[in-house]
Amino acid sequence: MRQNIRNIGWMILSMLGFALSDSVIKVLVRDVPTGQIILMVGTGGTAIFALLALRQKVRIFSRDFFAPAVLVRNMAEGLGTVLFVSALAAAPLITLSSIQQAGPLIVTLGAAVFLKEHVGPRRWTAVLIGLVGVLIILRPTSDELNAGALLGVSAVVMLSVRDLTTRIAPPNLHTLQLATWGFSMLIPAGALLLFTTSAPVALDLRISGLVAATIALTMLAYFAITASMRTGDLSVVSPFRYTRLIFALILGILFLGERPDSWTLIGAAIVILSGLYVFARERRKPL
Repeated sequence: MRQNIRNIGWMILSMLGFALSDSVIKVLVRDVPTGQIILMVGTGGTAIFALLALRQKVRIFSRDFFAPAVLVRNMAEGLGTVLFVSALAAAPLITLSSIQQAGPLIVTLGAAVFLKEHVGPRRWTAVLIGLVGVLIILRPTSDELNAGALLGVSAVVMLSVRDLTTRIAPPNLHTLQLATWGFSMLIPAGALLLFTTSAPVALDLRISGLVAATIALTMLAYFAITASMRTGDLSVVSPFRYTRLIFALILGILFLGERPDSWTLIGAAIVILSGLYVFARERRKPL
């Protein structure tokens, strides 16, 4: 019980950290290339997590880095981050945060298909309804569908793969090891994107401060979500992912001047309710 309460706290803290980090990145992408942001965040986060690991006498280098689950997790981390930061440059934060709420539903699908976990017809129905909610947010038949929203969907898929493989990573791995390795994947991903799409820009005091804030918030959120997923009852902790949308709504409206339309809110509500039903079913005997 105490472990679940602690993990719920980690999850809520993580969602707040990610929402704040997304908001800062949304401001940064107006002046700094996406690849440069990812490269700087990856470099700073890797260095700090590595120092924390060394301080706690946690080995940074381990043969477990080459475990299949860890390799897939790291690749999904790098690609998912590139996709999401690219999406932030092209779509509203609230829209992307609404799409992200489908993550737990995709994790349920992945657990059934790849981990052979039992998913009964009621949960399958809830997952499908949730995906309909995503389509309502996207509105593929309207003129408003843009590349940013599609990048956001792709990012959610990749980050769901990250979450699935976090659960099946070798249990002896320390959270700081996973965090260091995950951030290190952003370095080559950001560098490749930067040098194939645009030239880096010089950093002034304002941009440097925003970059530092992004690194700090992302590190906090990343560590917290990794800690929340490693132990405890996943069906108890995961529903608190939806607090990210609440934080994003507040930040998007108050600080970014965004005004979500009714279809986005309706779609987000369908996704969230479907996800909550899935988690409720997971706590009972599968049907």
